Amino acid sequence: MSAAIPDDFPRRIHTAALTGAMPKLAVRLMPDGTYSNLASDAEHQEAYENAEDLAQHLKTYILRKEQENPSWTREFNLERTRKGVETKMRSGVWDLEPPELNWVMKRVVELLA
Repeated sequence: MSAAIPDDFPRRIHTAALTGAMPKLAVRLMPDGTYSNLASDAEHQEAYENAEDLAQHLKTYILRKEQENPSWTREFNLERTRKGVETKMRSGVWDLEPPELNWVMKRVVELLA
């Protein structure tokens, strides 16, 4: 059974670059017969589950770093962790959208509270 997706978890918007002189809109046909540029429910669920899993791992990572480096503040650890995730996103190692990263970091703060 799939976990319920929180209302504040962002839904991905699929974008595309289309060449040509005429304006174009990139959409896809959904199973219900409508057209959309939003992630499907299954894609949204998968993105949420991946983001929640990442948040859980980052919580554990930050707690470990706090133990290993008692002089590091929570804020320093959170910022350091965010920069590391951004680096992995830019390099294509992790499939995470910027709004999802914001949600993950907010979730990490909740988990650490």
